[in-house]
Amino acid sequence: MSIQFNQIMASGPDIKPEKASLQAAFAMMVLRGKAVTSAESALHALQRDIYTNQKQKEINSRQAKRLEALQQKLHPAQVKDLDRSAIDLVALTGHLTFIQNQMLTILAKAFLMQDLALQYANLQPATPVLAYSLLKFSAAVVQQKAATLEAKSLLAQYQVTRTRPIEYVIEGVKPEELTGGNIFRTTIFLDAPAFYQYVNARIVSVVASVEGVRSTESGTYLLRLAYGGTPFHDRNLQHDPLTFRTPWRERIYNYNAHDNSPRFSDGGQSWSEGVSRVTPFSIWEISLPNTSTNKGLRFDGDSLTIRLSFVLEARIADAQKVMQRRALNRLLASGLPPALAVPAAEGLAEDFRPLLAVAPAPTLPSADTLLKQMYAQGSCTNGWDVVFNMNLEEINRALKDQYEALKKDTAYKNRIVVNTSEKYPGDVTVINRFTIEYGYPLLNFSINTIIRRG
Repeated sequence: MSIQFNQIMASGPDIKPEKASLQAAFAMMVLRGKAVTSAESALHALQRDIYTNQKQKEINSRQAKRLEALQQKLHPAQVKDLDRSAIDLVALTGHLTFIQNQMLTILAKAFLMQDLALQYANLQPATPVLAYSLLKFSAAVVQQKAATLEAKSLLAQYQVTRTRPIEYVIEGVKPEELTGGNIFRTTIFLDAPAFYQYVNARIVSVVASVEGVRSTESGTYLLRLAYGGTPFHDRNLQHDPLTFRTPWRERIYNYNAHDNSPRFSDGGQSWSEGVSRVTPFSIWEISLPNTSTNKGLRFDGDSLTIRLSFVLEARIADAQKVMQRRALNRLLASGLPPALAVPAAEGLAEDFRPLLAVAPAPTLPSADTLLKQMYAQGSCTNGWDVVFNMNLEEINRALKDQYEALKKDTAYKNRIVVNTSEKYPGDVTVINRFTIEYGYPLLNFSINTIIRRG
């Protein structure tokens, strides 16, 4: 629907204010429609859970009554008087099975929470529970402890360092994106240059500031910084991406408006005091909330600069060595003799680079194996119903085909005509005339493309 709407708007007359208002209203309606759909889906899921719990409660109640009746019949004066035909073994075994399942469910949840915490703390792999039994749980606990020891040993080889403040700057933010109840969102990705050398990164402190605030009626202003955390990411020692989840959190910063000096003295260390530490790699929300303190906000210009200053405790692992190790494994897996694979991975000699380029990639897992891994992991779609995955070459090929099909389409063609004149002293007039024609854009993605807001 949005694609058709954009096509209609692009082919219409050039009335920018009206188009902008209509596009804003249409986007708002789309968001409301998505919100209604999500709310209805959540309501149906809640109703289904309530119905299931009610039926389970009825079954448990019937089993409890049958067990109570059975217990009364198990106490005769003489054992020979026991009426064996009246003994309800189904009720007895059903109740015991129910209790066992409840205990195993509680144990599974506790084991999962502990395993997730250990994965984040030690960067260790997940520990699977192969079957729903006490024996398999015991084996999983032993496997988990072994993985913890191995992960701690690997981490101990790279000592933790505390960084100096690392500045993450976002320029060209419009004031209306932060005020009037609006929230500016930005995502710090794992390939951000300022953080690329660090692994196992943990935030010690964050200080958020905005450059461009002139004044307020109170003389001070409040700045809100929130951390999404669902999901957030990190890198292990091999620079492989890891995904975690944590409850959202936020902090309010107070500044003097006239010189932008802080009215706090802790340096933003509340992000690590008394809470589990997080990484910078998630969605951050910045806003100037509608409060009495922020009443009468005025700005120096039409754009603001947001600064997020991070202090991290992290480890530094040589990314080049990691890439060489991966290249070596890839070459060995392709069948290349070690005598050639080792120099090709380490070196950087020009003669060996063609060997690395032509080495075949490792065998991809089968569809059944991939589905089993996704099932074991749990949610793989981050809340979406379906996630469609394409590699870089396929994406660029699809974009190129789309460009070739639409580059001559007049629906995407537009023209800008500029004709200005300026008079200067001495009867001098400068006239600027030019015409710009533009059409459908050609998009292309490359590895480690860094997108900045400017």
